[in-house]
Amino acid sequence: MVVPVGFTTAAATDNGAAGESTIIVNALNLTRAYRDDGAYHPAVQDVSLQVASGEFVALMGPSGCGKSTLLNMLGGIDRPDRGQVTVAGQSIERLSETRLALFRRRHVGIVFQFFNLIHNLDVRTNIELPGLLGGAAASAVRSHARELMESLDIADLAGKMPGQLSGGQRQRVAIARALINRPSVLLADEPTGALDQENGRAVLRLFQRLNREERQTIIMVTHDPKVAGYAGRIVVMQDGRLAEESRPAEQEMGRLAARLLGVRG
Repeated sequence: MVVPVGFTTAAATDNGAAGESTIIVNALNLTRAYRDDGAYHPAVQDVSLQVASGEFVALMGPSGCGKSTLLNMLGGIDRPDRGQVTVAGQSIERLSETRLALFRRRHVGIVFQFFNLIHNLDVRTNIELPGLLGGAAASAVRSHARELMESLDIADLAGKMPGQLSGGQRQRVAIARALINRPSVLLADEPTGALDQENGRAVLRLFQRLNREERQTIIMVTHDPKVAGYAGRIVVMQDGRLAEESRPAEQEMGRLAARLLGVRG
């Protein structure tokens, strides 16, 4: 099922199924270009997108289509040349660098392709550090870190250094770190790109569980249709623009219905 790009006034109630909720990310007419040898190269062109609280959305497209640039603008990492971004009710595109950094720390969790852990800090400290920097009480941060490590099945790794971990374990640590401040939205940029298939699937199932059970809003960038299929809504980008979107669950229901009708016919 293909629906108009930018359409959604509902959140996920089961990995992206429609249900009444609030819009947590609202992007309007975002445009961003890069300058190279005096020439401007458009990366994102006049993109509008809404994501409701509790949705799991995949931004999919080939390399260079603008999906990572769009994700960075949604998270306040890059600023748009034109357009507006509102996250958790706050317009972020014109915040000062200091206020923007504070906002990201409180409301945006980020998972990178290559983990970006601090290699001379152990797992527990990597996870706790953003919470401590955010000004939360040390006891509360430690308690939440323990809960996250247990939930993500990495509690036995708390005292290990990142270099002692497998890729899948490091990505779980990175996810726990991204969740320590209970963010309004979790952004993931090619989160399985550095993992083998088994660990990649484990991370994607983890995202699904966080979305379904914890109602965590997730926006994930990927070039892989199989990875995008774990999301509740897929938004396809092409040449810096949103091309179309679909809901994998509805597509699967349609295929099942077609098979059943074929059998009965």
